[in-house]
Amino acid sequence: MQRCGLRWAVSSRNAFSLKAQKSKAGEVLYQIDPAVYEATYNSAKAALSRADANLVPMRLKAGRYAELVKSNAVSQQEYDDASAVLKQAEADVEAGKAAVETARINLAYTKVTAPISEESAGHQ
Repeated sequence: MQRCGLRWAVSSRNAFSLKAQKSKAGEVLYQIDPAVYEATYNSAKAALSRADANLVPMRLKAGRYAELVKSNAVSQQEYDDASAVLKQAEADVEAGKAAVETARINLAYTKVTAPISEESAGHQ
């Protein structure tokens, strides 16, 4: 007989069992209320979309300034500032991607699946 222990990777006030007796490997045994984690995931996706949208004009401006600085149509300082803002916008996109991935992982943790096929503890 194989035994396994279960513990939550995320927290919630509302956890409920979906399986009472026998389970097959991969079946959902318990689930906690995913509402907060879904909201966090959706918020992270929206923040990433905003960061992506902000990146476009920054990239265009830095590209224009790269050409204009060569002919002294903009100062080196203006070009440096545009380049720095572009790097910040790129970092915002990367941070947004990481936040989406973290939120996706936490949302997935709201379900506990059976690692093995067996009767659950207490029902053997």
